[in-house]
Formats: sequence, structure tokens, C-alpha cells
Amino acid sequence: MYTRAELMTLAGAFSARQGIALSTLSRLILGNDKVLPALAEGKDCLASHAEELSGWLDTNWPSTLDWPDEVPRRPRRHRLQAPLWPPRQIVIRGVTYTATF
Repeated sequence: MYTRAELMTLAGAFSARQGIALSTLSRLILGNDKVLPALAEGKDCLASHAEELSGWLDTNWPSTLDWPDEVPRRPRRHRLQAPLWPPRQIVIRGVTYTATF
């Protein structure tokens, strides 16, 4: 699981690249648009949310976007192998993502 600072670096890079707000990314991953904006304000989140965010960003990181140097990538064995819930396809600006909420 990534730290708050690492999650914010990853979420910021991902959302900027895709042209979406942190709240949209939060809703896409967790079904709750308040978690990532709250983390950006320095607030805490549930460990389960942090783990879900970490796994989703690892799994869905675009091949066209370099992984940030300041965030060490988790070893593959720690990456989520399957979503916790049945996946759902969401299309944002023509790009299809798998949501796990």
C-alpha cells in the first residue's frame, strides 16, 4: 500500500494525464468522490480505501504515462490480482476503465 503522499503523487499525475478531477478519479475507483480530495487536504482515509486506490492505480496505470520516480513501484506479488467486487466498465473521455466499486 502506498503512503498518502505517494497516493497523491500518483492520483495527481493520473488525473492530470486523463484530464479529470481528483473527485472524478475517486468516484471511479471507490464510488466515493470525497476520498482523494480529502487526502489532498491532508485528511486521513480508511486503510481499505488506501489499499483499493493503490491496487487500482497499479493495475490501471497508462502505458503512455511514466511512473513517477519519487514513488517506488510495489512488487508485482503485492498488486491486486482481482477486484474486490465484480468489475464495471466506465468510459471517461473515450477511455475505458475498469471500476471495482
